[in-house]
Amino acid sequence: MTPTNKDEKVGVVVVGGQCPGTSSDVVALRKQPDRVAACVPKSVLGGLMTPAEALVDRTLFWMRPDEVEGFEVDQGERRLALDRKDTGFILRAPHEGEVDAEAGNGRLDALLRATGTVVAAADPKQLGLDPPHGRAIVRSVAAEDSKVREETVTLSAPRPDGSVYAERQADG
Repeated sequence: MTPTNKDEKVGVVVVGGQCPGTSSDVVALRKQPDRVAACVPKSVLGGLMTPAEALVDRTLFWMRPDEVEGFEVDQGERRLALDRKDTGFILRAPHEGEVDAEAGNGRLDALLRATGTVVAAADPKQLGLDPPHGRAIVRSVAAEDSKVREETVTLSAPRPDGSVYAERQADG
């Protein structure tokens, strides 16, 4: 394990071998920064065997569909805004109207499931994100207005193939 803070020490842990007296645990040996051993549940092996590539979050938003109270997407002059109402949705833009639950949930699901490829050492100006051409915002359900969470993603203008560059405001 290599910490992002260069002042902290690298950690090295070796896991394997059955613990004495129990078949449900394995031995974990920390070799660096100091040496210590312990018995840990076998379930830790699954997490340690996960390739680093599988740990990269490629989604735009972290909220689950049932947490979303409303969302809006602005792309240049175009705007779509929906808010939940009873068993369906209210369309706020580009005009006002009612939207049935299936159609609203379908659009919400498409937005929340959108994924991309991480662009390493990206220059926001070159990607068309500084300034952005658009944005997508999802708002959470909350008992009090002060507890409503928003997640914002800025968007570039569409590329010739229809794709866009996107940047999560929360973590860049």
